[in-house]
Amino acid sequence: MKNFIINLKNVATFVVSLAICLATFTGCQKEESKPNNGPTKSNEKQITSFKITVPPREGTINELAKTIIIDNIPMGTIVTALVPNITVSEKATISPASGIAQDFTNPVIYTVTAEDETTTTYTVSVNVLDERDEWIGEYITTYKYTFEGVETEKRYILKIRKISHTPNGVFLDGFLKNCVELAFTEAQSVYAEIRGNEMTIDSFSEYQGVKFSGSGSRDNRTITIHNTATPQWGAPISFTQVAEKDSKKN
Repeated sequence: MKNFIINLKNVATFVVSLAICLATFTGCQKEESKPNNGPTKSNEKQITSFKITVPPREGTINELAKTIIIDNIPMGTIVTALVPNITVSEKATISPASGIAQDFTNPVIYTVTAEDETTTTYTVSVNVLDERDEWIGEYITTYKYTFEGVETEKRYILKIRKISHTPNGVFLDGFLKNCVELAFTEAQSVYAEIRGNEMTIDSFSEYQGVKFSGSGSRDNRTITIHNTATPQWGAPISFTQVAEKDSKKN
């Protein structure tokens, strides 16, 4: 009887051991059956460098706005077949591809695709210098005019800036300043056209009922502008501005 009891204990021990082994084996099988997806694919998709090879120029990248601007392309450069050299994030691709000639007459959209197939786009613009760039800047200016027989001289800052929607257009910012006798304090952004060293002020430019017309010329760092202001309520007033580029800002 004693031997029979011992045998029952042995059987019980064997059954428990077998159950543990089976559970361990099953767990191993489940662990091995998990699919192996490999490493996570990269989602990096940046343009890190954008250069034009001829003429050699490097673009300024605005990562927030997703824009790239290439400035100071020499005057007269044909931009219909510029070849860019582009670098992007590791494992990313770009379209159009680096080294492929592009027409940059208008901005070009580049698409960067990450390894995980997500995408982002950049707008690339090329700015070619033209004859207006010799005029662009800030000037210390004076202008003289005669009102009711009294000659007056004013001195202030005149800014000339290029605009993009016309090939010859500029704006004269701060055209008049503190001209209380003319019943207004300031005229901004009077339109003009530049052709070489000559300027023509648009006769349709108007500020607070005053139309402007005139002409100007550039000699090195000095410009001279002859103007006529024609208010709706009075006789035309002629005045001259002589302006020198501010050496501290230009």
